[in-house]
Amino acid sequence: MRVWILRGVLVVVLTVLLVYAVAGSSRISGSVVFTIVENQHGVHQGDIVAFVMWCIGLGVVLRVK
Repeated sequence: MRVWILRGVLVVVLTVLLVYAVAGSSRISGSVVFTIVENQHGVHQGDIVAFVMWCIGLGVVLRVK
């Protein structure tokens, strides 16, 4: 039971970090891969990297026994 609570907390922490990384604005975000709305609002290269790292983190969290 304690392992599932810890996993839940780690998933929430990883998800919050992903939202901060994607929602934030930074010069190091990279170029826009595809535009959602005008004026450079879209998916940046850094957003894709953040999402891939989030997926890897979730895989590690769920794999630990």
